[in-house]
Amino acid sequence: MSGRKRLADVETVPVGRTPMAVDAQGRIDADEWTAERAEAQPPPEVGAVYSPWPGPADEEPIDAEFTEERPTTGQRARRVWEESRKKAREFFSESVQATIVDHEEQRARDEERAATEDPEASERERLLKLRSEARMAGEEYLDSLRRAQIFVPGFTEQKATKRLDAMHQVYVQMMVQSCLRPLSRGVNTNSVIQTVGMMASMALLSEDFRDQTRPHVDRLREKIQDRIDTKTRSRVGAAEKGIERRRDFFSGVVDKKKRARLVGSTDARAQLSRKWRKRYDDLLYRERGQRQLYTPESAALTELGLMENAFVQMREPETESQEIYESYKELRSHLWAQFEDDGLERQDVVDRIKKMVGARMEHEPELWTMLKGTAHARITKDYRTDGATGARDEQWRGNWANHIGVRMPREATFSLRPPMTRDEHSSAVTETMRISFADAVSKDMKDGRADGERFREMTIGYMVGFAGRRQGMDLRGVPAGVRMAVEQSEVMMATMTVDGVEPEAQRAAYSMAYANAMDEVAEQCPEVKDLMHEQFGPDWKVVLKDAADNPRDFIIAMKAKPRPYYAGADGGPAYESARDYDAAHEDPQPV
Repeated sequence: MSGRKRLADVETVPVGRTPMAVDAQGRIDADEWTAERAEAQPPPEVGAVYSPWPGPADEEPIDAEFTEERPTTGQRARRVWEESRKKAREFFSESVQATIVDHEEQRARDEERAATEDPEASERERLLKLRSEARMAGEEYLDSLRRAQIFVPGFTEQKATKRLDAMHQVYVQMMVQSCLRPLSRGVNTNSVIQTVGMMASMALLSEDFRDQTRPHVDRLREKIQDRIDTKTRSRVGAAEKGIERRRDFFSGVVDKKKRARLVGSTDARAQLSRKWRKRYDDLLYRERGQRQLYTPESAALTELGLMENAFVQMREPETESQEIYESYKELRSHLWAQFEDDGLERQDVVDRIKKMVGARMEHEPELWTMLKGTAHARITKDYRTDGATGARDEQWRGNWANHIGVRMPREATFSLRPPMTRDEHSSAVTETMRISFADAVSKDMKDGRADGERFREMTIGYMVGFAGRRQGMDLRGVPAGVRMAVEQSEVMMATMTVDGVEPEAQRAAYSMAYANAMDEVAEQCPEVKDLMHEQFGPDWKVVLKDAADNPRDFIIAMKAKPRPYYAGADGGPAYESARDYDAAHEDPQPV
């Protein structure tokens, strides 16, 4: 068995601890950790009660042949989650599966680069190694948070906080060690700071690491101060304009004191540098042994790791999910108070969380299922769209919107989704579809589309997505207008899967949601009834209910069914079948 200790196994950080050696893989020597814990324990308080010294019977060796270690509640929940996660990933598209593989290959490259120590390496190679080590430290920290036994009966908030502080301490230690290696090899200090970020670099100034960083402290102080001043200078103009706008806006307030309070500080430089100055001073002058300060990156990792931890624990049959949820909310509130104490702006942390969640969803699509809103496809990534061509920019810029395009407020963040029953899932899916259908009808009417093109694409898209994943259809190359509904259906089914809804129950929930959404929109919009009657006949409700039950056969029948297609205001040709229409509008292939 390995003599190393996993980051997730660390329970508490002793007061006054000194830095520990970390190997190339970012692992800490367990013997050194144990020795430091013993040395750094504070002296006992007067009247302290000690646990009894173990007697001979307590120290008797245990015969492993007759001892079976039972998995803890957390371990059982994690095993169940791993199975659910595998099933959930099967619902996502081929492109998502390819991204998962790409991420695994990138991780393997990071591990290989971190394990390699070449004395002759160039500065560029050392910075690439630093970047890989920083990524690995973040992954290890996130994994430790996911697996930590925090949300369990009898585990108080104080104990949970100590464990979090311990794991964060080790994460910061790993980052510091990674930065020290290139610095000791003469790599440019500015390049190191730029690679890991200024806030992460500031940890090198902490008294806890002063023995190791002493040769580099003066250079680090100088470069970090220069960067703070540069940031201040680059933004001071914008800040001064903001102050001037507030002065103009509140110029009509007669009371001078009230006007000054509304305008706020008129020192642009002080406003811009406040959070950096506070953090800089904290790191320089705080006493050894205090907890390490959070950065926006480590704050976002902590938020994400605890969210997944609670999500998994809440789905363990032997736990009280509401108790887990309340414990999670209390610990989360405590953490956000720490973030504020550490000089972090709430908006900076929120922005980092939303970008991190979106980026990780590319290779961890199960994250869609964990959050309120995203789990039933009512909150999606917001991609830029070309106003002239309607083409979507495939590069995500970090913005979020609801599924009909209303931008998510910048200050808003995500919330953990509790377990749901089949009927609750069906109601949530109904609401998503109802809003989508109503929005499509509204846009068709606004654009004068008498054929209900957008509405028709949504009705087909939801069925194509459901049929494609459930019955193995190849969905690559689906029309752009159907793409959104297909992606939504993937998330909906994956969400029901992680909550333990069986496939047949999923079919019933989805079918009922589809029929209910269509019925509700038809009652609200008379135009929908006319469209449905024209396309599916007088018994269109029955037809759509059957279609939701057996979407594959419905799609095949619809493709072969003759029907006219709207050709625009100039009265162009009508087509006898969907196949003829598609052939006429097919993009010419390059020769």
